[in-house]
Amino acid sequence: MLRISISASDLATIQYERYYHSDPHIIKRMTILALHSEGETMARIAQLAGVNIKTVSRCLHSYQKGGLEAVTNTTYINSNSVCEMLRKLAKKHVGQKIVIVLDTQPTNIAN
Repeated sequence: MLRISISASDLATIQYERYYHSDPHIIKRMTILALHSEGETMARIAQLAGVNIKTVSRCLHSYQKGGLEAVTNTTYINSNSVCEMLRKLAKKHVGQKIVIVLDTQPTNIAN
């Protein structure tokens, strides 16, 4: 089992963000870290947080490699970024037919 050390200052941030962050994905990640700090196993964390054990593992490894900054990094696309991307695409291709294929897998789109 992966055991990582969480600093007291990070733990204070985790406990706050676990309940008050605006992004539900970050809330899940903070919950994972909080439960880990309480000594729960990865399987139990997955059960309590309602996530797959692989999600727990990825979150813990992210924290181990890059701290809270790595855990709070969100690379998924929100609806605002999709709308902005479509606006740019429409401006660039005025008068042309545009076909958009939606993929069910999250994708990181670079500007």
